[in-house]
Amino acid sequence: MLINASTTLTSAEWTGILYDLILFEFSGKYASDNNACPVVDITNALLNAWHFHQNNAYRDNGWTHGGSGGSTCVLPNGLKGVVKFSKKRTDEKRFVTAQFPPGELERLRLLARQRKDITDARQPENDNNTQQEDIDAAIQQKQELTRMEARQQEQDQKRQQTELSILQQRLDAMRLEVMRLAVMRLEGRAELRMQPQPQPKEKQELMERGQGITTITQYIETLQTSQMSTNDNINSVRILHRVLQENLRRYTGRETLTVHLFGSFESGLSSITSDADFTVYDFISHSGGNSIAELAKALQWSGCEAITTIASAQVPIASFTAREIQCDISIDQPMGVINSKLIATYRRIDHRFLTLWFAVRQIAKKHDILSSSTGYLSSYALTMMLIVFLQDVTNPPILPKLQQRETRHMVSCKVNGHDCSFDRSWGNFEKFTGRNTKSTGELLIDFCRFYGYMFKYATQEVNPRLGIIKPRSFNPPPRNQRDKRPNDWPICVMDPFITDRNVAGNCRSNNVAEIQRCFQDAFDALDVGDIDKAFKRN
Repeated sequence: MLINASTTLTSAEWTGILYDLILFEFSGKYASDNNACPVVDITNALLNAWHFHQNNAYRDNGWTHGGSGGSTCVLPNGLKGVVKFSKKRTDEKRFVTAQFPPGELERLRLLARQRKDITDARQPENDNNTQQEDIDAAIQQKQELTRMEARQQEQDQKRQQTELSILQQRLDAMRLEVMRLAVMRLEGRAELRMQPQPQPKEKQELMERGQGITTITQYIETLQTSQMSTNDNINSVRILHRVLQENLRRYTGRETLTVHLFGSFESGLSSITSDADFTVYDFISHSGGNSIAELAKALQWSGCEAITTIASAQVPIASFTAREIQCDISIDQPMGVINSKLIATYRRIDHRFLTLWFAVRQIAKKHDILSSSTGYLSSYALTMMLIVFLQDVTNPPILPKLQQRETRHMVSCKVNGHDCSFDRSWGNFEKFTGRNTKSTGELLIDFCRFYGYMFKYATQEVNPRLGIIKPRSFNPPPRNQRDKRPNDWPICVMDPFITDRNVAGNCRSNNVAEIQRCFQDAFDALDVGDIDKAFKRN
């Protein structure tokens, strides 16, 4: 329907109608994304604007365009309009619209939406495919890592095998070299494989000293092997011990009678020339006595030979020969047994003790200071001096102090009123002795140095019960009015169990000077590697 021509409008009214038309229709159509506007041509636009003008002649009830999306504002003609985008944006949109034929832009937008719908429909499938690809990639990566780890392990194993093979070859070569040198040394054909390089004086002296100590060590180890009792000799003494006890039981008719071995065969210090020492407990003869003479008769009845007695000795004994073994026997002497067991325990703790004992004993014998009957040292006193040296002088100590252990380690023992307890578990001290790694040659030199130059014979005592060298603290009364020796013993070596007994009390003062000089001479000779002079081999 067209506007009636008879209708008379002022120019201002026509201007408002056209302004409304442009603002309401065209800007709503082209300036927003809402294309629901029903206006399709200028005729209908003018008609709608006319109808709006008729219904709103005074323009006092403003309107807004539903599809504009903007906020309202008051127009110059009195209507409420819509705040639109900038002119620049409107021009850009109009330019874009002008590039397409009518309806082409809508068709393209529709086509784009359709394609988007198709893409969205396919997206789950693509997502599934992508997820599966990710899983496959992860599996492949894990498999590759597994293969790489396997190759690395294989390489590590090959490298370890190669290293072990090289080490084994080196050990085999060292073992062969040691065997070769040992054979050469034993056959006396050891030779220098190269000329010695010039050495500084100090280093040369150290090397010579080390070679000298090695030679001393080898000598005293050979000395031990040549002098210690053979296994056959030790077994013969053990058999004689059992036979002697059986015969004395039959002679006395007492099953409670016991025979005990003591001395060097019990302590393990016996040599090929040692006598066997026995003591008998609960011995009562047919006549009811227990004298040494009655014991000699019992020995004769048992088939022993060369029987002699020393009844006047402080400890009466009977000497005899049986199975080609020279023996001494006494009655009821338990202290000798317990002393021997203590020494045997120390001997078992460290193998160097036995080697040193034979070396020290040989030096003492060759220098004529090992004879208690003539006012020198007894073998027992010399043994106590060696034990305390290894307990207190060596650093770290080689022997423990068995009588100073905790009570729970002790084997309680009382003999004739004396406390004879000590720790007999010698196998527990393996780690203790391993801390000192000195050779027997070095220890022998140190022993001779200490008792030759350092030990104060007049004021110090050797105390094996405490395991120390200490100032004298015991001054016993004389045994009679004429005996002044206990007041000023020239040498003091205390008994480990009888605390007021000096086992070196029989030494004369002038003999003690010889004892000290013996160890001084031995040290001076050993310090320069002169074994012949130290042991008086010539």
